[in-house]
Amino acid sequence: MAYFHTNYDASTMTVSVNDEEVSRALGVLSNKTPAALKVAVNTTARQTRKLMLTEVKNRYDLNAAGRRMIEDLRQRQRATNHHPTAILAIMKNDPGAFRADLGYFRTSPTKPFMGPSVRNAPPVFQAHVLKGNPMIGLSGTSEKSKGFLVQFKSKHIGMVQRQLGVPADKDYTESGKERWKPNEKLVTMSSPSGSAMHRTVWEMQETTVEQMLQDNTERRIRQLIANAKRKGVI
Repeated sequence: MAYFHTNYDASTMTVSVNDEEVSRALGVLSNKTPAALKVAVNTTARQTRKLMLTEVKNRYDLNAAGRRMIEDLRQRQRATNHHPTAILAIMKNDPGAFRADLGYFRTSPTKPFMGPSVRNAPPVFQAHVLKGNPMIGLSGTSEKSKGFLVQFKSKHIGMVQRQLGVPADKDYTESGKERWKPNEKLVTMSSPSGSAMHRTVWEMQETTVEQMLQDNTERRIRQLIANAKRKGVI
């Protein structure tokens, strides 16, 4: 089995294969190098996306909304014969690009207590990010209140805190009701965004992706040579 050297550029998080080695392995079929690379790269991109999603779900204790958010990682560019490059990315306009909201992870309780039902809320909400870690009580600080869940106009349920002593921008709710006093500004409790989670997992799995690219390149070359032999080309 041939071995194709791969290169990892950490600055662009790019994995590439040596195309000159691919041409030599193809021999008289070297003109098919771009086609071979196109198939190998696109196959690797699909496998990598699946790997990344699986590993993020294994590492982070996401709720249903969080699992939907990380699906923003998609193949934005397919490799072609003329440009054998595939791109996996979360784009800046995707919800998962910058959302760093603890509400996307496992919390206890899982539902918000709003309006009159606040009297039924627990003394302290709990949450965590990584699987295997204990739940942590969101007891607050001297500058921020205890954490609690709220449902926004968008229907997203987020974990927030009151910024103590800082007045809110609006004194009335969307329905026109006066907000309870003291009406303090709400700030979202942060956590890793979708793009940050994928970046962390990528750094842990990059060598696996390199191996997948090597294997897929070798497999495609074997297929092209076998097809040429069946047709009597070589």
